[in-house]
Amino acid sequence: MLNKLGQLRDLFISNLFGMTKSDCLLPIEIPNLEYLYLDSVPHEYASAMRSVAV
Repeated sequence: MLNKLGQLRDLFISNLFGMTKSDCLLPIEIPNLEYLYLDSVPHEYASAMRSVAV
């Protein structure tokens, strides 16, 4: 659902479990994202986010 927030600029996620690779933010959907902070998230989600990070 975060990919539907196209104007999102900053996102801080901490201690949020249950997210998977399918929840990964897509740069084409969130072009204005300037800051993303992930802390204590599932490994699968963190790895997926790392793979799409620019």
